[in-house]
Amino acid sequence: MFVGVANTIDEEMNITGVKNDTTKNTAHIRAILQFVNSMEAENENGLHFN
Repeated sequence: MFVGVANTIDEEMNITGVKNDTTKNTAHIRAILQFVNSMEAENENGLHFN
């Protein structure tokens, strides 16, 4: 599975900052990360992550 994310966050922000942020500016990226994490946690969905 391929999941793409548009980099629309400030230059100073990194992935850890996004995960801890609660503003609207990073809401879409946090939602995508939550989706990916849930798919990775499900071992029997037939998807392969590299």
